Amino acid sequence: MNEVYFEHHTIGIYFKTIAIHGGTGLEVSVSGPKQTPQNRREDLALKKLIYVMNKNKN
Repeated sequence: MNEVYFEHHTIGIYFKTIAIHGGTGLEVSVSGPKQTPQNRREDLALKKLIYVMNKNKN
């Protein structure tokens, strides 16, 4: 997989993490309680990005 970039935003008591695929510019986001560790946020966003990319292939 090409490079994946992550953006992290805190909105009140929630977080929003965006994963961006460097090759295609495809973006997905996940959100949840802001206490969630950053590595878990990135893992969730990456899994969602892979899911969406595979879904778009079919």
